[in-house]
Amino acid sequence: MYFPHALERMNRDMDLSATKFIFLLRNPVERAFSHYLMTYRRGLEDLEFTRALQVESERIATDYLSNMHYSYASRGYYSEQLERFGRVVDEARILVLTSEEMQSHPEVCMKRIYGFLDVDTEYVPENIGRKYHTATVPKSMMMLKRLENKDALEKKLLRLLMPSKKLRGRIRERLNTWNQTEDGKPVLSNEAKAILREAYRESNQTLNEKYGVDSRLWS
Repeated sequence: MYFPHALERMNRDMDLSATKFIFLLRNPVERAFSHYLMTYRRGLEDLEFTRALQVESERIATDYLSNMHYSYASRGYYSEQLERFGRVVDEARILVLTSEEMQSHPEVCMKRIYGFLDVDTEYVPENIGRKYHTATVPKSMMMLKRLENKDALEKKLLRLLMPSKKLRGRIRERLNTWNQTEDGKPVLSNEAKAILREAYRESNQTLNEKYGVDSRLWS
């Protein structure tokens, strides 16, 4: 949704007149901070969140990977991204929902989705409403960086002792899981929250007027 070239490829390689799109939008302020936490957790971010927002434009202009990792605020301008889709897709084939609606009324949202897709609206998944993921941060940033560094001595020894790439991957995954905690997780400051709310005000208003998204849920 965020990267224009993704839509360009779809328009080139798919029949968009026969395709339906469902967009599930999250509070853009929370989405931006969650994105930051994910990048921080991966050992790719060492700036405080407010500072990262200040230098975002400069960072994401560097290259594709920087745009992917550090586009915290940029991805939250949903109305611009939806309008881009609306220029090549019939808006009747676009359904826009919010994650807040999905969390508070999952069965109602699923019925809307089923109706939009012209499938059985009475089906209810067994796991509906279950939460599967909670954001964490590394217990040890040093350990994380060594796990990510392919030239670290530990990884070289592991490759010698365990030729199986699959087994090494399992061990790395378990170490990463052990190294995660919710304690000490960075907190979204009131300053950053105010900056983002003001930045998204116009975009959110367009979402409300054009796509029926109740952005008051994001206040």
